[in-house]
Amino acid sequence: METNKNLLIAAMNVKLKPCPFCGGEAIIYEIEPHTHEIATWMPDYTGECFVECTNCACGISADTKEVAVAKWNRRVEE
Repeated sequence: METNKNLLIAAMNVKLKPCPFCGGEAIIYEIEPHTHEIATWMPDYTGECFVECTNCACGISADTKEVAVAKWNRRVEE
C-alpha cells in the first residue's frame, strides 16, 4: 500500500449524480491516512474521501466513501 497518494475510486461501481450546480460529471477519490515525514510538527492525517465536480470543482468531503456519496447524491425533493 502506498501512502500519501490520491486514489481514484472509479472502478468501485459508485453511482454519482451529476453536479447540482452545473450538471458536470463527478469523481470520487480518497486520501489515505498518513504521517507527515518532513513537516513533523503537523498532526497525523486520518484520511478523508472527496466527491468533486470535474467541471466547476465544487465538492464535499466525508470520513468514508459511503457518507461522501450519500452527501453528494442528496437532492432537494422536487
